[in-house]
Amino acid sequence: MIIEQVFRKAIMAMPELGPEGGWSKTAKFEFGPADDLGKFIERYGEDHYPLIWLTPTIVPSGDFEVYFPVEAVVNICTRETRKELLNTERTDLTYEQVLLPVWESMRKQLRKTRQVAIDGPSISRQFTGDYKEGELQLHGEIWDVLTVTFTGLFYPELTCKNG
Repeated sequence: MIIEQVFRKAIMAMPELGPEGGWSKTAKFEFGPADDLGKFIERYGEDHYPLIWLTPTIVPSGDFEVYFPVEAVVNICTRETRKELLNTERTDLTYEQVLLPVWESMRKQLRKTRQVAIDGPSISRQFTGDYKEGELQLHGEIWDVLTVTFTGLFYPELTCKNG
């Protein structure tokens, strides 16, 4: 099994998520080089929110018979088009109610697979106070992105001892 299949299986097991009193959707999962994320959004538009985009890199070291060291970037994206929102409202609606719960749910499901051990994730938001820097803009849409970068171990056949 390849790491992308493990992520897809874990994400398919996640519950629907969304802001309180708003929409509730199953996360959409795709993977590939970071440059392809924009192409995917342009092609599929708003049908796929929230979107989880995986860019894994197998590190050339370690005992490949048992595990593969991996470095990965996971971008969890959602669209917010209401420019009238204050930054505190936008942070609550997109990061607190959608993006962070998607990450926590995905991490929980990955632990259950016992095939991916995540070590020390670094989480950053692509959002700044002026609403323009750090956000992904395509076709007039504004996306908020939670980026999780981590190193870890991928066990393609066996299961790891801890997730």
